[in-house]
Amino acid sequence: MESLNRFTYYAREKRGMFLHFLETSIEYLINASEKEKNKIMKNLRFIILIFSLCISCKHRLDEKKYKTGLDNISLSKSSDSTREPQDSTANDLLNKSKVVGVNLDIVKKDSIPNQFFLTSFSDIFPSITINDIKKIMYVKEANLRNWGMTSIYKFELSDQLPESVYKKGILVISKLRAQAAIFFLDNFDLVKLKEADTAYFLAGVHILKSRGYFYLYEFDGTQYFLSKFSTLSDNYCNNGIPVYNNSLECICYKPFELIFKNIDVDKDGLMDLNFSGDILSFCEGLQNGYGREDRKPTSVFKLNITFIASQKNNEITWMLLDTSFCSKLNK
Repeated sequence: MESLNRFTYYAREKRGMFLHFLETSIEYLINASEKEKNKIMKNLRFIILIFSLCISCKHRLDEKKYKTGLDNISLSKSSDSTREPQDSTANDLLNKSKVVGVNLDIVKKDSIPNQFFLTSFSDIFPSITINDIKKIMYVKEANLRNWGMTSIYKFELSDQLPESVYKKGILVISKLRAQAAIFFLDNFDLVKLKEADTAYFLAGVHILKSRGYFYLYEFDGTQYFLSKFSTLSDNYCNNGIPVYNNSLECICYKPFELIFKNIDVDKDGLMDLNFSGDILSFCEGLQNGYGREDRKPTSVFKLNITFIASQKNNEITWMLLDTSFCSKLNK
């Protein structure tokens, strides 16, 4: 497997040389004898087959690297084998956020002491120190559904921590409840179900490597904020729908993060989830799936992705309105 990965990496990085090799081989074939042609074609077919298989495997892995990457993330700074294994993977923490009780005596709206953060979330960050906390910044007050008035902060950890430690997130604190929770989101949005609502879902984008997916949370009334909706679901375009893409592969978005709007698209009184922007495509012909050089896109496709909100009794769901763009995501 390691040798395959090395070959795949080489093939992708040296794709320009490979294309040049093909052009040179074709030119040589034109002037070669019949015997030489047969020999060259036999070897050439084998080389193209191996190259194509490796690139195809790597491309498929890239489509799913966000999901598998989540499973491999450790939120602990240390890899000490004597440490107790974590109960929650990063994937668990994206699907739900456990509420913890906090000591509010040292909390001020515009200033959260680093020690408060470490003490409150020691189960999630068992190994970081005060010096590993880069900043905790107050953003705003908001009324979250089933949770109440909340102070919302952004936090960021040191860049010196291992790559496996996710370094950005959202902290919410309820003074009335004397409770807090954190979400591993690079940014956040407040989402309403109806125009007149004064309480919001907390939502945002989790970015891993070059892609990011949208998550939406609601407090369950007991001890967890649960993800009620995510564009990572296999129900959407087979492998999910990234709302952020700054990849150097065949496609990326402009802007890198699609523009989000919480609007009533179908005029049924419920606020839907809408994402818009452009897909820039950089590959064609033999380059398709092999990545790209730094150049202008070969084509631009307008994206307008809408998830229609539906409410039946107390159950709220969001369904993808149109799937015609899905093939554009899998280049």
